[in-house]
Amino acid sequence: IYITPDRKVFIVFFVDNIQVMYYRDNIELAKVITKGLYQAYKLRPLGDVKWFLGVRVVRDRATRKLSLVHDTYIEKITRRFGLLNGKCPSTPLPGYKLEKNKGQASKA
Repeated sequence: IYITPDRKVFIVFFVDNIQVMYYRDNIELAKVITKGLYQAYKLRPLGDVKWFLGVRVVRDRATRKLSLVHDTYIEKITRRFGLLNGKCPSTPLPGYKLEKNKGQASKA
């Protein structure tokens, strides 16, 4: 993650995935930084981000909210462990009723 010193532009990257984020008021600064990235690296624009590093990105511009959704990963894990039907495996713990100890704990 790279953040400009004035915290106006954020660049998140991992291997060959780069995402430049900024507030609308800082678009000119973001354009300068993006232009520099294009000059230094072979990049291609993909438009608004929909997925980043396997995480779905949902933007609600009307409410100014950004959500990172892990539903694909959750479905993959539940499928792998056979939990799609809502069945949870039994736990290895016995079903004994626990009672409070009436004695004194021993010193270690």
